[in-house]
Amino acid sequence: MIALLLTVVCSSSIALILKDNHTRDGNPLLLLAGNYFIASLISFGFVLADKKAMLSTETFIFGTLLASLFVSTFFAFAKAVGAAGTALATVSSRLSVIVPLLLSIMIYHEKPTVYQLAGIVLTFITIILFYFSLRNESSKKLRFIDYFYLLAVLIGIGLNDFCMKVFQQWRPEVEKSYFIFIIFFAATIYTFSVIFVKNAFRSAMELIKVLQ
Repeated sequence: MIALLLTVVCSSSIALILKDNHTRDGNPLLLLAGNYFIASLISFGFVLADKKAMLSTETFIFGTLLASLFVSTFFAFAKAVGAAGTALATVSSRLSVIVPLLLSIMIYHEKPTVYQLAGIVLTFITIILFYFSLRNESSKKLRFIDYFYLLAVLIGIGLNDFCMKVFQQWRPEVEKSYFIFIIFFAATIYTFSVIFVKNAFRSAMELIKVLQ
């Protein structure tokens, strides 16, 4: 119950922070970099605290690859908040639970319970109502790219959750702390790399204009 409450508080706080950043015309990449940097420091603390922690090549590669999906999904979430608003972006992230559930049924052949089946049905109903509510929204006209960001959030978060399940089924528990650290640390490197490349490109373009 405490974990659920913390999840709700953290996810809602992230959406509000991203919305405030968009309102102030801030750089979402800086927020992403700061978020993953702090997360990597915290996760590294868990690595140090876990005396049985181990790391394999498979976990390292899987973590670095998954980090790119984390960054892409977080960036899509930031774009969705700015384009469609905090409420719609949050609803899209909540609906992502359908992705790992369906993938678990198809790949791991898990049999859903009655409650899970009811959840799937309610999720599809929610998606339909969600779609019509967007169409009937008169105060905000969403573009195709805005729908794309909302869909990217739904699929991206769902795939992130499913990949965590894949790790739990595939790798031993003693590698989990390293796995989490690698995800956040690699995501930090990816984000700062994008910022560096964008700034270098902008500086190069400005230099070309000056020389012309």
